[in-house]
Amino acid sequence: MNTDKYTQQVNEIISSGSSWNIYSGLDGYVVAMLVRMNSGEKLVKQMINGQAVVKYHQATDMWVKDIIKQRVGLGMSIKNLVCYEDRNLEIEKSDKITLKESRFLNENETHQSLVAVFGDYVTILKLTEDISESKAVIIKNNSVASAVELLFDEKWRVSKAF
Repeated sequence: MNTDKYTQQVNEIISSGSSWNIYSGLDGYVVAMLVRMNSGEKLVKQMINGQAVVKYHQATDMWVKDIIKQRVGLGMSIKNLVCYEDRNLEIEKSDKITLKESRFLNENETHQSLVAVFGDYVTILKLTEDISESKAVIIKNNSVASAVELLFDEKWRVSKAF
């Protein structure tokens, strides 16, 4: 996957003081991942629907595998809160090699999104059956990121090990 067309967008987000950007389709997934990789942060906290994310990984197969290798090379770890329905997905299990620790949200808590917080950034991806209809919001704002991180940390505290 050639991501050159996203370079300027990612650089603008990274260099801005505060910003809100909205993307559609696979662009949102790709730009969100590139911002994450270029943020300089060492920890990503995310709440995900693993079954929905699998489709996006399949659509970007070799590229996303390369992104994971780059993330590990940068020492960037991930804390995943996954839907209980994802308990049988190997891709979402904790893995020391890929610097990923996963825990379950409450059994009755489900969603069709991927919400990630890292540093001053929040990415919210609405994952749809038809990838072209998905939406992504990428926010760079310390106050918003702090609020999302508080929510994540509380959910992490009461979550169950994967």
